[in-house]
Amino acid sequence: MKAIHYLVFLSITTLCSSALQATTIAPYQNLALMGQAADAVVMAKAVRNYEVTDGNMVRYRTTLQIINPIKGTLQLNQTIEIQNHHLRIGELERTVWGDLELTESQTYLLFVSQLSNELWQPQMLSYGAFQQSEHDGKQLLIPFGLGTEVQIVDRNNIEVLGVYYSDQLITLLRNSIDNTTLWDRSLAISPYSVEQLRNTFGRAANPPSHCTFLAGAPYARWDGMENTPLPVRYHVDGDAGCNNIASRIGTTISRINSSYDDVDLINAGTHNFAPSCAGQGATDGQFTSWVNNNLGGSRNLVIQFDDPCSEITDLNGCNGTIAFGGLYWSSQRYTVNGETYRYAAYGYVVVNNGTGTCLGCNQGNGSDYVAMLTHEIGHSLNAGHIAGRGTANMNPNCCVNISALDQACLAFSYSSAALPVEVVDFWGEAAEVTINLEWQSVSESGNDFYTIEKLMDGVYLPIGKVTGAGESVRRIYYDFVDPQPIPGTNYYRLSQTDYDGSTRVVKTIAVPFLKEADVIIAPNPIHGHALTATITSKDNQEVQLTVLDAMGNRMISQHNRVTAGDNHVVVNLESVSSGVYQLVIRHSNTQQVLRFVKGT
Repeated sequence: MKAIHYLVFLSITTLCSSALQATTIAPYQNLALMGQAADAVVMAKAVRNYEVTDGNMVRYRTTLQIINPIKGTLQLNQTIEIQNHHLRIGELERTVWGDLELTESQTYLLFVSQLSNELWQPQMLSYGAFQQSEHDGKQLLIPFGLGTEVQIVDRNNIEVLGVYYSDQLITLLRNSIDNTTLWDRSLAISPYSVEQLRNTFGRAANPPSHCTFLAGAPYARWDGMENTPLPVRYHVDGDAGCNNIASRIGTTISRINSSYDDVDLINAGTHNFAPSCAGQGATDGQFTSWVNNNLGGSRNLVIQFDDPCSEITDLNGCNGTIAFGGLYWSSQRYTVNGETYRYAAYGYVVVNNGTGTCLGCNQGNGSDYVAMLTHEIGHSLNAGHIAGRGTANMNPNCCVNISALDQACLAFSYSSAALPVEVVDFWGEAAEVTINLEWQSVSESGNDFYTIEKLMDGVYLPIGKVTGAGESVRRIYYDFVDPQPIPGTNYYRLSQTDYDGSTRVVKTIAVPFLKEADVIIAPNPIHGHALTATITSKDNQEVQLTVLDAMGNRMISQHNRVTAGDNHVVVNLESVSSGVYQLVIRHSNTQQVLRFVKGT
């Protein structure tokens, strides 16, 4: 198979400074729902990458030729123009983590929305984009970009992207998008994993091996936080879906300061910057000048809400691009503890409209909203997305709290403390009758053994032990097979024990296996008082449906009898107010939890 290599950030060698940003996404439950939300789904060939002048900006676009129109009004052999978020303004360049970067002459499966009469953009940057490639004589569709970074997270029943057979996936999408058949990934999924084909795409990892950085070596870093905290300011109008934004900002800053060594942010209050948006975004054009003139210089981090320049595709049923964050950096360099860095400047976060409502900012402690802000501010601190399968705040899918993986990456730039022995990429995949677990270490010191534990009856119990390498400075691959997974979601914990007996937990993961029933809520958000859950069951059984509010309080509970096949179960929501809720579905010995929004 021909190897295709991608570099997420375009090379910048002659400019004095640049801007970079990255993204939080809320994946659709499956590709069929993503296709239903898109204006068009196409197989297309990248014909030409080019630049175009737009006022004082240079934008980057790709011409695509349609090979197979799957959904929408686009026709065979028609050409369309895809506009990237990547742009250049004079000596400043802005690059977006996860932007859709295509290679000329290669063929892709894309979910796109119409930006204007002439321009299109991907539905969720590079998430859900697949490159067609041949392997073992078969045409495969391989996810790349953000699609390789989204981890297995047991939230909203999200289906993790895999490697698909090309023809089968196209047929399945065409039939399931128009509701001719139900989505069933088993009809198109291949036995290959993204990890097996990893060398065909993606970017190299920076040390620590699971960490990536928006501005590469020498890395950009905010100078002087050991003496002067970095000011964070948020727009005076706040988020339309968040009544207590000041509290959420304060919680976010406190969490970052307490979790990351030598990172010190300060809540500097509100700002009133109103971008003109005349062909530009909220952090383009006059942004840097306004910060200099009104905030006393470049050393500031500015948050904008409700996507003031409409540069992000609107959320669809709380799915899509939630926010992006980043920074401008200077080519000037300085030295700390013998290490050379570039000056970070002009940090920013832009939050999409509808985010406050979708992430339940007004519900409970607004944990998802805080996790989103934490993630985007992490990008403004120059942290990229976590590579591999680690569950961390800096994964691109929302919303996870800060983990040890995040702390290691921020410590690489800001802390002088020694990093622990590094174990990365603990993941699991369901086989026909087993779950296969794998993990990697990139360095070991005094490592005696690993213990694999499984959550059973609410308690983690050991199910296996694997001998460690002792001392190592090379990458080592480990594996373990669980011969008796339970139907539903299996939770595993990996711990590591030194020769001196000290033990630490490395990571906990969730792996789905043989669900007795699949559940979809559509539409979501819900307008009116009727929630419709489509339950696809393998046999006749009784299910319990429970609605919980953001604090975990039970609002509604009911039992329904379902039969083998598709069942449409209705829950009356008349007794609950607008907001974000969870629907808990219990059947057999399995439990599923889906989040939904009840609108006004």
